[in-house]
Amino acid sequence: MAKKFFKKQFLFPLLILIIVGAFLSIYKLSFQSYWLDEARSIILLLSGYFFQAMKSGFFGVPPLYEFILYFWVKLFGHSEGSTRIFSSIFSIATLPLMYLAVKEFFDNKIAMFSALLLTFSAYHIYYAQEARMYAFSWFFVMASTLFFIKLIKKSTKRNWIIYLITTLFAFYAHYSSLFVLLTQNIFVFMFWKRCGIKLKHWICMQLVLIMLFLPWVYISVIPRLIIPTFIKKTETFWIAVPSYRTILETFIYFIWGHEWIVGGYVNKHLLFCKALLSLIGIMIFLSIWATFRQKESSQKKEAIFFMLSWCFSPIITLYLVSIYIKPFYVVRYVSLALFPV
Repeated sequence: MAKKFFKKQFLFPLLILIIVGAFLSIYKLSFQSYWLDEARSIILLLSGYFFQAMKSGFFGVPPLYEFILYFWVKLFGHSEGSTRIFSSIFSIATLPLMYLAVKEFFDNKIAMFSALLLTFSAYHIYYAQEARMYAFSWFFVMASTLFFIKLIKKSTKRNWIIYLITTLFAFYAHYSSLFVLLTQNIFVFMFWKRCGIKLKHWICMQLVLIMLFLPWVYISVIPRLIIPTFIKKTETFWIAVPSYRTILETFIYFIWGHEWIVGGYVNKHLLFCKALLSLIGIMIFLSIWATFRQKESSQKKEAIFFMLSWCFSPIITLYLVSIYIKPFYVVRYVSLALFPV
């Protein structure tokens, strides 16, 4: 009974956060007209060759978001408000998933604080109001993470099935979800002796996911991304080669808001932003250091390791690819790192 009460006491604050998050996500939803990528998606949805374009691989973008949005537009129209609220719904639904995932790894208080930070995250709110796939993909990434944590605690058929579906949907929503899958694999192979997952079962699941990813890899990734970018090298990119400052700015944007909104402020007051970021970094480092010095908190250490891997794997991987192979580093492509941050 005490355990149930302990959970119930957080239910009302969580509902309040969800209501506040819903308000922030839909406030002035159609205030601005579509920008280029939004307009391109809507034009494609309204064209007569949408399904033909989907079969041919679009523009190299995974098809799940546009596929579902197509039927949404048929029902609710293609105005800024009606299409963007589709993203808002998934953004709002991500809040309780954030709470549940953190609760599985830590406790109710930390989970509530995490949900609070995400509710008022300007970066998260920005993509909740954009008719693009980012908020949509974040929902499935958080769902995949939640059931991954449940799996390593208790390997049940239900957890395996939901994990498979949510991870598959996350991939078909955006390629950046592969960074979280990478983090999950790093965690399992490092701590498999203490996980509730048998290693052979995990490897089989990864092979199943690869087989389910292959159709889109064959249709779109190879002909539209790999061949023109890395083999023929005919693809021209608008993305600049990143510097160390790019990584620094990534974390500043996660804290302050989207680069299109606060980018000018960051450039003007970079020293102040660096100082604030350094202070936050020192506080995080000291708290992590204190945790790792404790002898009894092995589960918390593993949870922090997972969060650190999730935070830095997309940023470091895409940065190195951009430096040594081809520039791909854009903040929104590593935006999944927002959640562990």
